Amino acid sequence: MDVLDELFPLVMLARRAGVLVLGQDGIRQALRCGKNMTLLLASDASGNVRRMLRGYEERGRCAVFVLGASRETIEDRTGLPGSQIVGLPRDHGLAQRVESLLSKGGEENE
Repeated sequence: MDVLDELFPLVMLARRAGVLVLGQDGIRQALRCGKNMTLLLASDASGNVRRMLRGYEERGRCAVFVLGASRETIEDRTGLPGSQIVGLPRDHGLAQRVESLLSKGGEENE
């Protein structure tokens, strides 16, 4: 089973649980409010989004994982339109499971 096949059901479970943060603005707001986040970035995410995250990642406020999936693939598999970035609070069990899955699965940790 592909890592992404295991990942997307977890993302959708996080959405149903109300802990998934969608989009650049939502992620920025959560990070500014002091939340530590696990962030999932589309492979074709914009340079602006990547630059915005760099400082937070350097300060240990987030873990960024670049998925082997484009925005279009993410939208097709999750129904989340145009999402180039989604995140979960790192202290949530689903985020810990996602990080574990991606760390062992070899997705690029930026």
